[in-house]
Amino acid sequence: MTGVHSSESLALPDHWNTILTVARAGLVKARKLPQPMETSKTKRNARLRPTRALDCRRVPDGASSSALPNSATRVELRLARVEAENRALRQGEQRYRQLIESSHDWIWEVDRHVIYTYASAHCRELLGYEPDELLGRTPFDLMPPDEADRVRTVFGAYAAQHLPFRRLENVNRRKDGALVILETNGTPIFDHHRRFQGYRGMDRDITQRKQLEKQILEISEREQQRIGQDLHDELCQLLSGVKFKTTLLEQRLSDRSLPEAAEAKGIERLLNQAIHQARNLARGLHPVDLEARGLMSALQSLAASVESLYRVSCRCEFHDTVLVHDHRVATHLYRIAQEAINNAIKHSRAGRIRILLEQQNGQLTLSVKANGVVFPAPVTGPGLGLHLMHYRARTIGASLLIGPGRTGGTMVVCRWRVPASPLEAATPKTVLSGRRL
Repeated sequence: MTGVHSSESLALPDHWNTILTVARAGLVKARKLPQPMETSKTKRNARLRPTRALDCRRVPDGASSSALPNSATRVELRLARVEAENRALRQGEQRYRQLIESSHDWIWEVDRHVIYTYASAHCRELLGYEPDELLGRTPFDLMPPDEADRVRTVFGAYAAQHLPFRRLENVNRRKDGALVILETNGTPIFDHHRRFQGYRGMDRDITQRKQLEKQILEISEREQQRIGQDLHDELCQLLSGVKFKTTLLEQRLSDRSLPEAAEAKGIERLLNQAIHQARNLARGLHPVDLEARGLMSALQSLAASVESLYRVSCRCEFHDTVLVHDHRVATHLYRIAQEAINNAIKHSRAGRIRILLEQQNGQLTLSVKANGVVFPAPVTGPGLGLHLMHYRARTIGASLLIGPGRTGGTMVVCRWRVPASPLEAATPKTVLSGRRL
C-alpha cells in the first residue's frame, strides 16, 4: 500500500533493543514497559504524514507479523515472574534481617581462612566491638593466647572434615578487657559446586549461667562435706560406742558360759561392718584433704572402699608421684573417678576396675578402665551422672572422653593441663567435652 517493505515501515527506535536486553537480565518490571508509540508510515520520496498508533515490538528475524502479540505476552509474563521473584527475595531478606536484629545471639560468618566476613550488630553487647571492627579478624584474635591455642585445636578438628559443631565453650576478652564465656555453634558453608567456603554460626553469652552453675556446685560440695563430717563425727562415734558396750556384754556372757554370748559376738561383728561402711561413706562425701597428696590418698581409699562394698577388683596405680595443689581441681577429679566407677558397676556390670593417675609433659591424666559391657547411655539421657562428669571437666578446663576401651569394656579419660603458675590456675577455662576416644 505504501510501497515500503514491512520491515522498513515499522519504526524501530534504539531503546527497544535496550529494553529487550534488560528484560533478559530480569531487571525491568512489566508495569514500566513503554506504551505503544505513535509513529508514521511513509511512502518513498513522499512527505511524512501521521498515521494510527502502532504496537512497537520488535519481530524476530524470520518471524511473521502475526507472531508479534504472542511474543510480547511472553516477555510481559517473564518480567512479571521476575518481579514476583524479586519481591519474594526482598521479603525474605527483610524477615532474615529482622530475625537477626531481634535475636539475643551474635550471628557471624567466617571464610575458609576463619576470617570474619559478617558480624551482626549484637557483637556490640557481647564483646564491645562494632561489626566493622571484627571484619578481617579471626575469632582467635579475641581470646587469651592459651585459650586461642586450645580452641584452634578443637575447631581445627571439625574444620578439617567440614563438620558442624555445637556448644563449643570458649573464653573471649571484651574490648574493655573483661572476660566473657561464649557458647558457639557453627555450620559449614558450601557453594553450588559443594566447595567449602567457611562457617556460619552464632555465639551466646553464658558467663552468668556458668557463674550460677559454679555456685550451685560449690554449695553441693559444701553440703556433701558437711554430711560426710557428720557421718564421721557423730554416726561413726555412736556406732563405736554401741560396739564397745556390745563387746563388754559379750565378755560378761562368755564369763558365765551363756549361749547368748555367740549372739552378742555376731552383733559385734555386724557393728564393725557398719562402722567400716559409715567411714567409707564419710570419706566418699568428704574425700580430699587440703594437702597436695590428698588426691592420691583419696583415690586409694576409694579403690579399697569399692572392693569392700561391691566385692569387685579395684586397683589404683600411680606411675610417679602426682601432686595437685588446687583443692578444687582435686575434688572434681575425685568426683569424676567416683562417678565413673559407679557407672561401671551399675551399668557395665564390671568385675575389674583400674584407676590410673599420671602426669607427663605438663598434662595430668586420670583414667578409669573397667571390663564388662560398654556403657551406652547418652549424655542427653535422664541420669545426672554423665552430665555432672562433663560439667566438672569443663569447670576445671579439662577434657573428658567416654567410650569403649581398646580391649573391651568402658574407659573414661580426663585430661587436665597443669597450670604453669598459681595465677593461671586461678583462671578457670572451659572446653568442649566429647564422648569418643
